[in-house]
Amino acid sequence: MTSPAHGDYRADCVAYALHDRRLFWLGGYAADSPWSALTWLAVRAEHIAEQVAPEAALPLRAWLTDGSEHARALSRLGRDSAYSFLVRDGLLIYILSAAPVLTPVARQSSGTTAGPHGQQLPQVLVIPRSSDPCGA
Repeated sequence: MTSPAHGDYRADCVAYALHDRRLFWLGGYAADSPWSALTWLAVRAEHIAEQVAPEAALPLRAWLTDGSEHARALSRLGRDSAYSFLVRDGLLIYILSAAPVLTPVARQSSGTTAGPHGQQLPQVLVIPRSSDPCGA
C-alpha cells in the first residue's frame, strides 16, 4: 500500500472541448481515502457550477446534494473501481473522476522469473483498472 502522502486514490477534473477535441486538465488530487477523493470532487464541482451556464450548473448542483449517488461513488471506489461524473456546457464536457491508485502486487507463490542477468525475480500480478470510462 502506498503512503497517504502519495495517496491511495486519485481525483481529477478535466474539460474536453468538442469543437477541437482538446483536453484541458483543471486539477488533480492525491487522496488517502475514497471519502477524501469524493470531497475534492465536490469542491471542484462547486467551483465549476459557479462558472458555467445556469443550465449546466443544475446537474452539478443536483449531484452535490445527491446522497445516494455519493454512496454509489464511495462503494465503487471501495471496490477498487473508478467513478466519474460528466456535465456538458455547450461545446465543453467537464469530467470529474476518481480512481484507486493500483500498484502491482507480488504473488505469494514460489514462482520466480529470471532477470536479464540470471537473478531470480518474483512474479508480479498486475491488477487492471476498470475499462468503463463512465464509471457505470
